[in-house]
Amino acid sequence: MIVWNELLPKINQNRPVQVLKESNGDLPWPGAARSLAVAPLFSRANLLGLLILASKQSNAFLEEHLSLLQAIAGQIAMAVDNTHLAGLLQNRKI
Repeated sequence: MIVWNELLPKINQNRPVQVLKESNGDLPWPGAARSLAVAPLFSRANLLGLLILASKQSNAFLEEHLSLLQAIAGQIAMAVDNTHLAGLLQNRKI
């Protein structure tokens, strides 16, 4: 089971994509994951969620992976925020 209270403190707004590597089996992730790449989904200053890639290989994520993950996370966060705002507007029209 994911231990969110261990994972969330490692997320930093100033460094959007975090790579967590297993050391002594202490990754907060189930199964045999040896590397995690975690991209927070931020809308303004609010954390909407996390986009997480897990790998059974140590040091699995290259800089290209992290750049792509960050770009995808930004698009997902924007889509979630736009959907939320559209819902708010729809509720005002009714």
